[in-house]
Amino acid sequence: MKKKIIIVLLIAVVALVALAGCNRVKLDTEILVNGDFEIYDAENKTAEGWTINPGTTANWGANSADGSSGYDSNLGKRYFYLNSAGYNYISQTVRLEKNATYKIGAYINAANLTGTAGVYFPGAVDPVGAIVTEKTEGWQRIEQYFTSTVSGEVTLIVAVGKEGASASGTTDVRFDNISLQKVDGVADDTEVAILRMSEGYTMSDGGSTSFVVLFTLLSIGICVGMYFVLRGIIQNKVGLHPNDGVGKGDKFLNAMTSHTASFIYVLLAAFAVRFITVLASAEGNDIITNWATLAQDIASKGFISYYNNSANNPQGVIWVFGILGYIAKGLGMGDVGYAILLRMPMVIADLMVCYMIYSCASKYQNERTAITYGFIYAILPIFFIFGSLYGSVESIAIAFILAMALSMLGKKYVSTGIFYTLALMFSNYALLLLPVILLYQIYGLVTDKSSVVKTTVTMAVCFVAFYLLSLPLCWNGVVSGNVLMVFRKMYAFFDVSYPTLSDNTFNLYAIFAAGNRSRVDNVIFNIGNWLFIIGMSAYVIYHYIKTANRLDLVLLSAMMFIAYSALGAQSALEIMPFGLVLMLVYIIITPDVRLYIGTSLLGALSFLNIAQLLSRSGFIRGVDNAGWLDFESKNAFMIIFSILTVATVFYMLYVVCDITLNSYIKPIAKENAANETK
Repeated sequence: MKKKIIIVLLIAVVALVALAGCNRVKLDTEILVNGDFEIYDAENKTAEGWTINPGTTANWGANSADGSSGYDSNLGKRYFYLNSAGYNYISQTVRLEKNATYKIGAYINAANLTGTAGVYFPGAVDPVGAIVTEKTEGWQRIEQYFTSTVSGEVTLIVAVGKEGASASGTTDVRFDNISLQKVDGVADDTEVAILRMSEGYTMSDGGSTSFVVLFTLLSIGICVGMYFVLRGIIQNKVGLHPNDGVGKGDKFLNAMTSHTASFIYVLLAAFAVRFITVLASAEGNDIITNWATLAQDIASKGFISYYNNSANNPQGVIWVFGILGYIAKGLGMGDVGYAILLRMPMVIADLMVCYMIYSCASKYQNERTAITYGFIYAILPIFFIFGSLYGSVESIAIAFILAMALSMLGKKYVSTGIFYTLALMFSNYALLLLPVILLYQIYGLVTDKSSVVKTTVTMAVCFVAFYLLSLPLCWNGVVSGNVLMVFRKMYAFFDVSYPTLSDNTFNLYAIFAAGNRSRVDNVIFNIGNWLFIIGMSAYVIYHYIKTANRLDLVLLSAMMFIAYSALGAQSALEIMPFGLVLMLVYIIITPDVRLYIGTSLLGALSFLNIAQLLSRSGFIRGVDNAGWLDFESKNAFMIIFSILTVATVFYMLYVVCDITLNSYIKPIAKENAANETK
């Protein structure tokens, strides 16, 4: 009965979140500020909302009824004009939604134009905007519909000429009543442009289908093959090292075929796969480019007050990549050198995870099992692609989260706090476990009197160290009174960096074509999302207080990441691997066949998600100037595989409820049933 109630409540909360996420921003609302130029500061010669490019002489004229400007009563009192040849413009930053359709329009009077003038987005693959390339007869209304493939802030300019193609003869090119509005759709015969902000890339350059398909099949094949190996090991029928005791007289042969040597081979294979992947993708991608920009920026400007700009990366990322930036600068590295060097921390972290998985399996199972699980992690595509190709810094955070989980299992409160703090320094997604970790530490204070002093001191030291390490990055803000700047940055990450319902992720929202759509910042939506997070945390806390089962705590922590990735709002690709690694630890200790199947499916789907994004964006084939090409909301690929992902997650939720409520384990091999972990 309890199980049914919890499942019903969970489904109800998920439904509430889904319904809340269906809200949309109002259509036909003007996005531009002061597009008619009526708010004008005559003294400073500026117009509200617009930034004048250095070197550009901007002018605002009066639209008088005497006919001197080709008066049109619909245009208002003022207009903007440029009367210099070359490339001159004013700009305004606007926020667009992924896969939303917009109408852009402007009145333009280009009676003396030779070249190009208009209102457009610089850096777009194809020209998008209200653009003229020849002289006009007085005022003309120019409009265009377009669909955006980007989300977030982009620059819109009002310009004469364009970069690399200056205009001439531009005496008095005029602009007025510029408009940018989101629309719900267009007529069937209307031409709709596509706004892509990665120069030189087109959809025809798309990625490698064979890479995506073959490695997805490889993921499934590895999981299926290792399942039968594990069954054989558990049943003592087969093993990776079946000839124990043979060749006793040959010390060298024994050493080279020992379990320790076997794991070293696994570790070397893990390194080789990752390093080859790094070299094969030496040109990097947008994520690597961002890390390189961060490293170069710090190498030029230093760490002091780095957070005073728009950066909201976790401080550990800034410290590590900043130091690497100094190293790269000292060695005179180019772009390729940066792309390789900046992925080495992810590769090293990945190898540490592989070692911890092996050590965990050696402790709770046997050497053969440990080698098998180490091998699974070493070559499973989702894990080596995640850090080595995709370049996610969450690989480092995952290593610390895993170390934290193993410390929890060992009832080591001090190291648990330290490793969790380190994880927070490399990923804001680790905040999802904050209530759980606080509960674990507080519970330890209450129940284990011998650890009171050490645990209290550790919690205090971790907080102080976290804050002190942020001080150089926030220095100007702190001295000006913003003493909590680092924590405001953490909040801004969720509030600004990922304003979408789900960011290119197989997710509940993607099923309803709401993925990659801007979230709505309203009360209902926020309550729904927080209820989901609070509901998960509450169940984990309740269960741990009731049972004090640390192994279940690891299981439920894994499920929090998995559930939020597939069912939560503002979900991102980087969240699922956290849950997969923690779930693998639980399976090692308690080999439940249902969890193994579910984790294997999610591992394959998560790889497919990342690989297809990289492929369609041109990174697999090394397309010149490739940039993220986000999935469309109404995309069959996203909808179908989101359904599979969500269905798998609901199955996993059922299994986890069955384990935590009924203590039922369905072992990988029947012979292992007598040793089940309850």
